[in-house]
Amino acid sequence: MVSKPVRRLRTEARGLPDWQRRQILSAWPSTTAPGLLDPGAGFVVEEPSTKPHTAWKRRERTDDGVSLLAWDFLYSPYRLLLLPGIQRFRMDLEAARGSRLLTQFRASAVARAVDAAQRSDEEVALLTALEPSYYPSIVGITSMPSDYGDFDEFQTWDSSMNPAELYTWLDWNHADLLKLAERYLHAAYSIDPNRRWIDLVRLMDADHWDKLEGAARLAIDFRIASEIILRFLEDLARGGLVPALPDVPERAPHVLQGRLKPDRSELDETLLDYGLSPHPALLLVLEGSCEEAILPRVLRHYGIPINDDFVKILLLGGLKKKPELLARYLAPSLRRLDDRHAVFLRPPARVLVAADAEEGYRTESDREARRADWVRPAFDSLDQSLRTAAAEADLKSLATVTTWSQAPGRGNFEYAHFSDRQLARAILATSKAPVGVTLSSVQTQVAILRRSGANLKRVWKDWPDPQPSKLGMWEHLWPELERRIKRADRTGSAERIPVVRVAFEAWRIATLPRHVVLRLAAEN
Repeated sequence: MVSKPVRRLRTEARGLPDWQRRQILSAWPSTTAPGLLDPGAGFVVEEPSTKPHTAWKRRERTDDGVSLLAWDFLYSPYRLLLLPGIQRFRMDLEAARGSRLLTQFRASAVARAVDAAQRSDEEVALLTALEPSYYPSIVGITSMPSDYGDFDEFQTWDSSMNPAELYTWLDWNHADLLKLAERYLHAAYSIDPNRRWIDLVRLMDADHWDKLEGAARLAIDFRIASEIILRFLEDLARGGLVPALPDVPERAPHVLQGRLKPDRSELDETLLDYGLSPHPALLLVLEGSCEEAILPRVLRHYGIPINDDFVKILLLGGLKKKPELLARYLAPSLRRLDDRHAVFLRPPARVLVAADAEEGYRTESDREARRADWVRPAFDSLDQSLRTAAAEADLKSLATVTTWSQAPGRGNFEYAHFSDRQLARAILATSKAPVGVTLSSVQTQVAILRRSGANLKRVWKDWPDPQPSKLGMWEHLWPELERRIKRADRTGSAERIPVVRVAFEAWRIATLPRHVVLRLAAEN
């Protein structure tokens, strides 16, 4: 506790305006640590337990008509680690009330409280000495008020800090330090309402820890105090001065699993454990802009989410384009479990390619080859030791290639969904047709193109501007398709419509389990 030279301050404050006098008497000179070391400030640092209790209301003082609160004390924040002990002390006294053994209970509770307070003195000194070197790396922030000196000087000091010398000076042994760190973690676990989510909480930025309140915030303080000690022990162990910390197997029940030692490489795996992931469950790969315009409408009709963590639509932009540029979505992040299995740390992005039944996609063997094209970038990204036939087969199961229809004359997107007459009406509705062009003549041209599987753009390639566009056609065709889908919904036959079938397949794949194990060897 800090006692200030109040009598001298009162003398110096005479004659000053009220607000200046109040400031000097209540908060000036500075009670920051550097200010306490200033010999001219007149501070006296005292042990609180040696002073009589002072009620809060007695800190409300009046000096020559000026009212102020006398904040003339300074405590370490690590004193807050006594709070659970104080709460237990109060509970002990409450439990003893009315008992014939009240005096004995009270004496026992007081003895335990005094013992805890004495231990706290030693612990506060320890944590205060370790804090400058270890606290900033835990919270990810180095904050230094200007009155504490120059930041470059602090960095110079920190880089020259010798853990061995500090260990000798502190006069704590390894066993007691480890025991204290573990006790703090046990205390954090016992009071933390977020203990079952600690692996997620510790991945948050420290400024979010500051938003916690009550027991949740105090649990973080215990974990920070523990981490300060444990990092000090790790430094000592690297120098060969103390034994290394216990080697705790991953996910084994051990108090050190509650450390505030986030590993950002585990972010995807941790989020996956909570059913969360920023990565798509399914990449729905489409060939052209018309499909890209219509599929979302169908997905929304059935309430299927379209976002980056569920179904993500990607435009391939032509059947002949290779998928290598999309390999970043497919490259798996793996951790080997044993000689026969590896687990995905990031959920795999399954792929559904929906294409016209044209070159490269016409036959089953064509589509199988395209499926291999999608798998190859993911397989090639694996560590050499993981590139096995079983792993390639498992990765291949993550890709699905389909076409809109295999029926003659229905291979591409437009032909699969509309008749010649419907398409002809949509073409004429998007522009002014040349003289002599009729619905019948356009319908005949569409029928000819359908039989050969040729692109509908050939209908208007010689027309003057403004020419029709496929997207413009679909603005006219969509209402018809929507009515057809709604009718089929009522009869339970919607999946016969190619675009609905693909939408349902997208939903089925996107809802598959995201915890996936990759086989490295075939099962016996």
